[in-house]
Amino acid sequence: SETFQPDSSSSSINSISDNQLHRVLYSRPFEPQPSKKEPTLPQEFELMTRHRAHERAAFDIRVSTINSQKEAEVKAVSLIKGKEEAKLLRIKRNASVHRPEPIRKYKNVDISGTKPPLTKPKSPNFVKRPVHKGSSTCV
Repeated sequence: SETFQPDSSSSSINSISDNQLHRVLYSRPFEPQPSKKEPTLPQEFELMTRHRAHERAAFDIRVSTINSQKEAEVKAVSLIKGKEEAKLLRIKRNASVHRPEPIRKYKNVDISGTKPPLTKPKSPNFVKRPVHKGSSTCV
């Protein structure tokens, strides 16, 4: 259990002379001279997030105008289409309504007597045939 004891020859305090020690301990500390240049002023800067936000807002406005124009075109086309369909429906309804036609006039038929004699009516002559129960043919 030996305690550490510094070597007197390697000690830095012993190697410094008294004059140097006095000058270091009691003299004024080093003060740097003020700079002759003017101090730099901070410049204004813009963060890319703000720049990107402005670009995004402009893009959103462009997209919304394009979408509104497309919606307006679609509405106009659907309005025109609806008018055409209504017109066609009106035409079909008018065509499907029944309109009476006038009675046609034909030439008058002259009834004249016939030269050959009229046929005399007589009843038909039905023939009764026997029906065979086992046959598959129809007679």
